[in-house]
Amino acid sequence: MIIEFTVGNFLSFRENKTLSLEATNITEYKESTFKSGKFKLLKSAVLYGANSSGKSNFIKAMSTMKRIVMTSVEKTSASKFEIIPFLLNTSTENKPTFFELVFLIDKTRYRYGFEIDNSSIHGEWLFKLEGDNEIPLFIREENGIGVTDNFKEGHGLESKTRENALFLSV
Repeated sequence: MIIEFTVGNFLSFRENKTLSLEATNITEYKESTFKSGKFKLLKSAVLYGANSSGKSNFIKAMSTMKRIVMTSVEKTSASKFEIIPFLLNTSTENKPTFFELVFLIDKTRYRYGFEIDNSSIHGEWLFKLEGDNEIPLFIREENGIGVTDNFKEGHGLESKTRENALFLSV
């Protein structure tokens, strides 16, 4: 279950923009929220705004993140991603795009994300919330992938992960 989605440097989004499905303390519409563990979440959300304000691009960002997670392992080492960064600023056009998702599985909160350009993954991370602390499961940086003892499923896969494949997908 999705709690938050964040995108940055993608299409019309220069800065990071986040859609949060976490409910606030407003008590007027209790029927529109539900509890999952210690999290109070919205049952639905609506994106609205003027024409050309980025609604469709936000949905494209979500779809692009899903597509990359599902297909990056199937690509060849020469395959390119179809990432279009924010092009209206020279300082961002050659920087990686940022995707991050906060979600629940069996009442456990995870935070997963990656930074990507058309040819490679620049960073990737997965954290698990235990109590009030985020515990890293793996962190990928330009110089390698670090897998912790809390993510035994990932041990031994570091060397099998190509520059243009997500570690999570492998």
